Amino acid sequence: MKTYILAIIAISFFLLHGCKQSEKDEEKATTKAIPQEQLIAKIGMLQDSAKAAWSLMMQTDDQKISFVKRLLDEVSYMPKYDILVHERLVQNCKKLKAKRFDENSFLQSRNIDSYDSATDSLLKEVKLLVLSIPNVENYPLCGELLNDITALDNDVVLHRVKYDAWAMQYNQIIDEQREAIAQMGSQYANLKKMGLFQLGQ
Repeated sequence: MKTYILAIIAISFFLLHGCKQSEKDEEKATTKAIPQEQLIAKIGMLQDSAKAAWSLMMQTDDQKISFVKRLLDEVSYMPKYDILVHERLVQNCKKLKAKRFDENSFLQSRNIDSYDSATDSLLKEVKLLVLSIPNVENYPLCGELLNDITALDNDVVLHRVKYDAWAMQYNQIIDEQREAIAQMGSQYANLKKMGLFQLGQ
């Protein structure tokens, strides 16, 4: 995942900073009280949008891991490959999901870094194993799976960025409308800000 840090920064800049207001009078306008009905609708919309982005991110990551497993299965049918390396990578692939953060644990950046590091290492080693196999070009499915895995890895990053965009808007509402939210009843009394993937958070 660290391979795509520059992509995260670039896309985050346009998606996240594009929503910020530059004029002081506009900033003041955002702090004005929002009618309760509109506030409830906006909070619900932002929660649902962030949840949808999170779900897509996890589904894409699941598919990526599934493709890695499938690629390693394909390698096992080849006549010549490093059996010891292959077995280690199969075990690492099986353990990968257990290292993955969830919506609570990901609030600690070290959990994200740990999972990303394990993922990067696995993908790199799997690619090296595949490319080390004699006449691997005779097995086109391996090349297709490598390309698909790279594409899915990129898609995970994009879904993270989209999640952050919705979560930042939600957090801004929580900060700016705290008093109004406190008057919306027990259902909204314990609303907490969402964690972010954004660098530096």
